[in-house]
Amino acid sequence: MLKDGTYAAWFTMPFGQDTGIAHVADGKIWGRDSVMTYSGSCEVDGAHFTASVTTKRHTDGQPTVFGNDQELES
Repeated sequence: MLKDGTYAAWFTMPFGQDTGIAHVADGKIWGRDSVMTYSGSCEVDGAHFTASVTTKRHTDGQPTVFGNDQELES
């Protein structure tokens, strides 16, 4: 079960690595990494976590974990 709180992630990609922070509270999720911000909604159903997130690039530079998209809705 995912609890409301602040989460950190470290991830590797073919072109490098990065870290990100995500905040989860009251069905909302938001955060950022070195090149993107994320915001949206999330739902926890037992052991299942579902999120709908919009991203927006805030800094030019490396490709993101989502590719080279400037903005993405998922």
